[in-house]
Amino acid sequence: MLMGPSSLNTFRPPAPIERPPAPATGKLDQSERSSSPFMDRLADAVADVNGLQQEANLQAENLATGDAESLQDVVVAVEKADLALQLTVQVTQKAVQAYQEVSRLQV
Repeated sequence: MLMGPSSLNTFRPPAPIERPPAPATGKLDQSERSSSPFMDRLADAVADVNGLQQEANLQAENLATGDAESLQDVVVAVEKADLALQLTVQVTQKAVQAYQEVSRLQV
């Protein structure tokens, strides 16, 4: 799906994921001492999607101002950003579905 420059201007990527501050007690258990590899990978993935969205926005602006090197580069950048966003949405939906399934289990 090709998005026009106007739809790129309305997209606002989510804020970066920040880790919560350490508890005031000064005592940290093992899970709080080191960051979670899953959270690190998730944050990296979201940052990559954000970078692709920003690149697509820049390419669209360059196309609008006449500074784009080629139309193909703009289309490729926009499609990459769109596919990355679609993948992120699908992974998020699957994670929510998994959480809902686990929450339905009786202990």
